[in-house]
Amino acid sequence: MRCFNGLGHPHLLLLLPVAVALIAGCAASPVDESEATQGERLVRQTALPARPTVASQGADRLFEAPRIRVSLAPAGAWSLRTEVTHPRLRCGSYATRVRFGTGNADCSRVEWLTPVSIGPARRQCNGATLVHSDSGSLSLVPEQMRRLNCAEVAVQCTGACG
Repeated sequence: MRCFNGLGHPHLLLLLPVAVALIAGCAASPVDESEATQGERLVRQTALPARPTVASQGADRLFEAPRIRVSLAPAGAWSLRTEVTHPRLRCGSYATRVRFGTGNADCSRVEWLTPVSIGPARRQCNGATLVHSDSGSLSLVPEQMRRLNCAEVAVQCTGACG
């Protein structure tokens, strides 16, 4: 005598706990600190030249690329917004990094004048795209601030990276 419990096939009863465990394992949750230090991988790195602007001299400088936007105020306040896509079903934890420097117009041969600032890690699963944002302030002398013409944005991942 078979018992189907309305699922159609008796073997589906055996697969139900496995499916529930897989779905629960990919739910968004805070990043475990031990996970963040294991197997870190750089998945994207982009050097962005300051976009030419006709705004007044005291306006923010913008550094842009597809899905990336960094603004830098004359006093040193900066903000970063970037979209990060996780292409896999299994979860990965992503964090963004940014630093500023002075280089050629295409941001080659850059002298990086600021330390790398790493944003908070976010767990992503199931092919999700999330917006990562961060902000901070640079403590450089005014002459150094005026010379900054390049920003480097990088995305690092731990776990099942794309």
